[in-house]
Amino acid sequence: MAVVADGAMVVEVGLVDPSLVDVAPLMAGIAAAREAHTEAAVLLGRATGLLEATGGELVLADGEIYQRVWSAALADLGEDRLTELLASGARGASVTGFAGHD
Repeated sequence: MAVVADGAMVVEVGLVDPSLVDVAPLMAGIAAAREAHTEAAVLLGRATGLLEATGGELVLADGEIYQRVWSAALADLGEDRLTELLASGARGASVTGFAGHD
């Protein structure tokens, strides 16, 4: 989950309620609009990890945001760094402790 604090985007690591998976692409979009591509990439990774863990899928609008953010992050960070950040975000996606995901 991401939090905006003192005008800066901060990625909070820890347990995430699976119902928040829909928020991650939107927060990534906000980060990308602020040209915070590192944070945006981590959030995309987090969204992907949560979707995989819960069997969810992006709705069309979130998929479009995801693709725009991914393209901007790729252009800014390069393929290797983007891949690294996506993996980092996915590793932080935990649904432990929530019903059906122990």
